[in-house]
Amino acid sequence: ARVAAGACGPSAPGRDDAGAAGLPSEISVNSGRGTQYIQAAAVAAIVEKHTPMKGFAEPTRSHVAAMPLFQEKKLDFIFVSQSETYLANRGEEYYATVGPTPIRVVAAGTEIMFSFFTRPDSGITSIEELAGRKVMWDTQTVGVFYWAAKYVLDCYDLEDEVISIPSPAPIDRAEALTTGSIDAYACSTQFQAMEAIYSSVGMRMIDIPRECAERVHELYPALYPAVCPRGFNGGMVSRDVPVLAAGTALQARADLEDEVVYAALEAIYDHFDEFSQVHPALESMSLDRAVSLDSINPYHAGAIRFFEDRGIWTATARRMQERLLQELGATR
Repeated sequence: ARVAAGACGPSAPGRDDAGAAGLPSEISVNSGRGTQYIQAAAVAAIVEKHTPMKGFAEPTRSHVAAMPLFQEKKLDFIFVSQSETYLANRGEEYYATVGPTPIRVVAAGTEIMFSFFTRPDSGITSIEELAGRKVMWDTQTVGVFYWAAKYVLDCYDLEDEVISIPSPAPIDRAEALTTGSIDAYACSTQFQAMEAIYSSVGMRMIDIPRECAERVHELYPALYPAVCPRGFNGGMVSRDVPVLAAGTALQARADLEDEVVYAALEAIYDHFDEFSQVHPALESMSLDRAVSLDSINPYHAGAIRFFEDRGIWTATARRMQERLLQELGATR
């Protein structure tokens, strides 16, 4: 459902000036649920407040479902992991049903973390101890966290040793753990799901040992070893926990007007203190991290112009951009 922005305060005056400025009257920011939706709403709100454009956050049931809307120019921006748009750009794996959708990076810097979760009274303290237990890990959408869970289980030859339970939305997994119908589940460190178990039966995150995380990274480079820090998500994480992570980014359809992308970035980074206060995950989207030399997708031309004007688009970034565009057979 389309949700109007408003998290960052009242809109800028002069909405009718959008056309005169060469901008559309509104923009839409797509996302999944949870943290990414909050991030999308924050982008929509900051754009609405500081540009003549109205902003909307528009979640969809899956990233695959969003791609036809990008192709039809009904969506403009998206908060998603780069691994998803790598496949979407090529129309590969589960995106084959909708065909290639040209998506470009606007600003990098954020990430999503992944772990297995259980109850403190489950007796499970390691990945190996999931053997023979009921585990929700198959997301049934074959996204980045499907591969995270599968490859972690494969590290210990456990895929056929756990009792796999179909995996609905993160909050449903948390509720299943709370009621005792499962022993553990695999998920991102999504606030709502973590809060549901933390505030009821308690929460234990299971370490993903670095050796396993590095093996997963070799098999699926978009995932990499990371640490979920003590105090994360309002103090729910009581210690530093080794996890997997995937880089996420604000991205846009490749044919979105350069001026729109430039104006959105200007709104974000000219008012970054205001923008980053909406959610802690936005703090890492700082200007010094917005250009990632490890990007696996090309940047949007409007973003490049913005970063050039800010003096952070380097010769190395240009060479990376040329290589990534060449891989796609694209010019922008």
